[in-house]
Amino acid sequence: MSIENEMTALTAEMLDHYGERLNQFEQQGGKISPSLRHWFDIYETITPADRSRALDRQAELRDQVAAVMESAGIDVLACPTVRVTAGLRAGASEADRGPRVLNCTLFDVTGQPSLTVPCGFDRAGLPIGLLLTGRVNADAMVLQVGHAYKGALTTAP
Repeated sequence: MSIENEMTALTAEMLDHYGERLNQFEQQGGKISPSLRHWFDIYETITPADRSRALDRQAELRDQVAAVMESAGIDVLACPTVRVTAGLRAGASEADRGPRVLNCTLFDVTGQPSLTVPCGFDRAGLPIGLLLTGRVNADAMVLQVGHAYKGALTTAP
């Protein structure tokens, strides 16, 4: 199973929840983005066996990330929100866009609370995001760190 299919299978719960609504929306003449349609098209190719393997992998990932954060004493992890700074979406295929957001997708899969805050600009003046992720059920901690970070930015000289 490709990484794209694995990530789609791991987010199957969300796709299950919204899939029927999206199909109804389209049947009533509504238009959805090509990006969202891309992921739902892939989702339709996921077999029950793929999904079962992906759910097992999800449990493994959740346990691995929790163990690493616990053993290292990490309450909140900070990393780039995406792997590249903002850019034009035109010309990039949906398959090319997927790996850019893997930082976010990992924590969607593990069920950890995450918050993105702006943290500056690149040389071209494009925004950079900082992803703050906490341990499972530590939503308040992530929000507190995000609030403190925002406060530090507004009071910096």
